[in-house]
Amino acid sequence: MQNLDIDDVDRNSNYFKLGGNSLSATKLLVEIERRLKCKLTLNEIFSNPEFEKC
Repeated sequence: MQNLDIDDVDRNSNYFKLGGNSLSATKLLVEIERRLKCKLTLNEIFSNPEFEKC
């Protein structure tokens, strides 16, 4: 995951336990929207920090 500079991430990983925070989550949202044309909210990341649930 480039956002956190981590290579080994699985679908059950928790974004915040991997070192994510509100600032990096905001950057992640911008990247998701740019690459996938999908708009998510910061609240969705905080409510569902496991990648599998996103």
